[in-house]
Amino acid sequence: MSLSLVVFGYGDVDRRDMDLVLDRMSASAMENDSADVDRDGDISVLDARLVFLNGTRPGCAHD
Repeated sequence: MSLSLVVFGYGDVDRRDMDLVLDRMSASAMENDSADVDRDGDISVLDARLVFLNGTRPGCAHD
């Protein structure tokens, strides 16, 4: 599985990325949608979990 974890596009994976995914949860992903981390076509809790587990800082903390 290929992951696209930098949702917000500034280089770190943190709370801002997770918030973006959480805000879009239960939505169908558009083509190349950065919030669809696991690229399964849906934005779900699994995408948020992947962001959290792969955060740049512990606990996916923001700066």
